[in-house]
Amino acid sequence: MTLRGVWKVLYADWQMECCGTPFAVGDEVAWPLLVLADGGDGGDGMDGWQEEFSEIEGPVVALDSLAGDWLADDTDGDDEEPWEASVVRAHGVTVPWNHAPPRPARATLRGLLSVERHGGRWPDTVGRVRAIHVVTQGFAETSEGSRTYAPVPGERWLRPVELCPKWFQGEELSRTTTGPGYRRSETGVLVELEVPDDAG
Repeated sequence: MTLRGVWKVLYADWQMECCGTPFAVGDEVAWPLLVLADGGDGGDGMDGWQEEFSEIEGPVVALDSLAGDWLADDTDGDDEEPWEASVVRAHGVTVPWNHAPPRPARATLRGLLSVERHGGRWPDTVGRVRAIHVVTQGFAETSEGSRTYAPVPGERWLRPVELCPKWFQGEELSRTTTGPGYRRSETGVLVELEVPDDAG
């Protein structure tokens, strides 16, 4: 569980390679964050991440009440339920409240904080990078020859670095000459982000 003031944040490889700017330990950064929640069924990729989870408890605030043009690209389609974009703000961290109305006065979200550069827009969380670890994950074919891979439980490694890479590496390995394929891939970085507490 994350201690207040220093938050563990996942910056996924594809988010960095697509739209990110590399950063170093000591840099001040401003990122749009969201909470990747644990569905409890193992199908959401959150297995083994529980030690890195954060709990955000604070007021739920409508985006249209905040300074900025947050709703410019947020329109409901003809077949969508009406949507009221909101965020939870606490201790300097802002994350989207992805639930249909009515909006509660306060909410608690628990999960892995992650940088999100796609989809809706909401205020960035600003903080200073205190540590960076490249995440390497083991993947095995779901069945021999399928070329479809799934994370292997317990096969995740963290390697400390001073600078986040722009591009991430992977290698194809074989467990046996006849068994399913296996590979290890760098899937992003886990960052320790120190955020000034706004007393929220």
